[in-house]
Amino acid sequence: MRGVRVAGYWLVIFQVRWRIYRRITDRLCKTKNPDYARERDIACLHAADVNCDEDLAKPAASCFIKMTEPSIEALIQAFLDPESRIRLAEPKSSYAEIEAIAIDNGYFDGLRLHLSNNLNAIIGGRGTGKSTLIECIRYALELQPIGEDARKAHTALVRNALENGGMVYLRVRSAAQLGRCFTISRRYGEPAEVRDEYSQLSRLSPSTLLPAIAIYGQKRDSGNCQVANHGFRFGARIIVRNPIGFDSAAGISEKACRKSLKDRQDEE
Repeated sequence: MRGVRVAGYWLVIFQVRWRIYRRITDRLCKTKNPDYARERDIACLHAADVNCDEDLAKPAASCFIKMTEPSIEALIQAFLDPESRIRLAEPKSSYAEIEAIAIDNGYFDGLRLHLSNNLNAIIGGRGTGKSTLIECIRYALELQPIGEDARKAHTALVRNALENGGMVYLRVRSAAQLGRCFTISRRYGEPAEVRDEYSQLSRLSPSTLLPAIAIYGQKRDSGNCQVANHGFRFGARIIVRNPIGFDSAAGISEKACRKSLKDRQDEE
């Protein structure tokens, strides 16, 4: 098996020495016969023999497997979760993302971050600026926290980080604008500014580019009913089907979470 890394860590599998026959695939993947029921979806691959370079151009000669790094362990994980990690055709980006962050002046002067299009984690000890960086991103996007305590904390962190002429830049890819790239910039005390991929000033706003983005900080007013309801709506967004069947680390099953969310919605 040989592969080449492409954008987003999708690997093109060039050579697979086995075939998946359509009749067998249909029986295993599409049948509703309980005799063929499986706990997990079966992983289906394009697996035509590749005997020369020209064979690589055939649609049935390759597929895409998502990995952080190419390894046997990552390949096994992809087969265990084919719905999210295996594509028979080249995957198209249909989601919004923040590609890069830059800050000039202030606490983070000179900061330049290029983000992965997968999971990103900010790690550091207490007082190193993790929450401050998140609040600077929120500030650039012109998003206000929910709850009085959260708003006060946000204002204080942004003021301390940016009040000396600080300016935040975000390079974003907008699904709402068909995958186009934009740069959002905001200087402390001024409104945000949006420029397109040609550096031309745009009339679009950050909320138009990233309409579904949500930022959750540490400071919450747990006694505020609005915050509680917002938290339940957030929970509804992240609960998905568990392909392995395990309950969460907190011991709360998916069924119990959904019942709690439904009860909350009925109360509203």
